[in-house]
Amino acid sequence: MDSTKNTKAIVVYVDNKNKCIEEFSWLWKSWLMWGINEEWDLIAFTNPDALVVVESKFKHDNLHVISKKSLGKKDTEWEGYGFVNSFAMFDDPYGDVINKHYEYVLKTDCDTFLTKNFKELELDPHRTHVGVGMYYPIDSGIDSINTVRSNIIATSKALGLDYKNISHVGASMLGTTETVSSICKLQKTVTSTLLKYGWPPENNGDWPGWWKGTASMYGGEIAINHLLGPMNIIKGNVDVFCTDNHISSSDLHIHAWQVDENTMVFNKKKYHNGELQKNDGRELFKNKSFKSGDYCLMVATHKAHELKSLVKDFSN
Repeated sequence: MDSTKNTKAIVVYVDNKNKCIEEFSWLWKSWLMWGINEEWDLIAFTNPDALVVVESKFKHDNLHVISKKSLGKKDTEWEGYGFVNSFAMFDDPYGDVINKHYEYVLKTDCDTFLTKNFKELELDPHRTHVGVGMYYPIDSGIDSINTVRSNIIATSKALGLDYKNISHVGASMLGTTETVSSICKLQKTVTSTLLKYGWPPENNGDWPGWWKGTASMYGGEIAINHLLGPMNIIKGNVDVFCTDNHISSSDLHIHAWQVDENTMVFNKKKYHNGELQKNDGRELFKNKSFKSGDYCLMVATHKAHELKSLVKDFSN
């Protein structure tokens, strides 16, 4: 990584699971097809047991595969909570590596897709892009929503952190490396505290209410509220839905949502079960207007060289 010319990087964690490695290919292919790799490095912090597979399958000069053990090990504070891996790399010593080389980062998950709008993106150092999270869905009932919100606010207060009413924060963050790194470090600290004290022993709560499984999402919301303000964020153009919504000129990045299987045009559970068939990439490009779910299915089911050919053939 010392020889990199890019000052921007996309950062993910790849675990030793076939599904995770397959999902990483979606991000990797969309990174290549639009030439985003010419401006942004892709850093894959990878479970050591998957290192050889990832290095051989996704080889590229601007892809940096870094071995990092999963924190969700037995008899540790993170036992059974692998979600921490998606942001723990910004803590020392790995955070120093990222901060040393890059001015801007996108911290995201493997099951995501970049759009052509990411290419030549102009970034404002004073504003951070965040996704929309659905960890207390609006259709879960007012009592459930109020419980989650009141617990988040109470946790912020107990930790001496500011809360500025920025809610429904997504998993992905795009901004200066310093800002994203600070958010992720605080998110890790808050998540650790929540896992220890946020629920009674042997009680994980209930989804979609106050639920231990989304502790890291609560931690992210708390961290962003303390470190940023409403005027310092751009919300909703990362972690975009993968349904029948058209990709707008402001949509940068799509997440493989599973909130409602019936409305998601691209549902990763169905994809992994072999229920989704390869669509016609040429026909989609001819229309020049992609529905988000169709775009995700195209990237997932086409090979990288096919996608690059489609971009080349229909670039004019």
